[in-house]
Amino acid sequence: MLAILLSLSTVADVHTSNTCQSRGCVETDPVFGRHPSPGRLWAESAAITGVEIYGLHATRKKRVLKWAVRLLVMYEVEEHTRWAYLNTHVCEKGCGPR
Repeated sequence: MLAILLSLSTVADVHTSNTCQSRGCVETDPVFGRHPSPGRLWAESAAITGVEIYGLHATRKKRVLKWAVRLLVMYEVEEHTRWAYLNTHVCEKGCGPR
């Protein structure tokens, strides 16, 4: 269930980021740079999400580590959801190059 939430929140974040960039906004995540291509956003986000999902699977029987990884993934779900929400509102108001 957590892997599904992580995947959906990542898709929402990347989609809204691409939409905003097509309207003149810039990416604020230093991992991607200010003007990443849509392909780069999708590929790197998919790779990072894949590693996080693998971490969920690989640590499922290790009690302490399992909960640490789950907390990290829950934090990532919250972050992606929040950024998707903020991207949507920034795009509605409009933005130019900064």
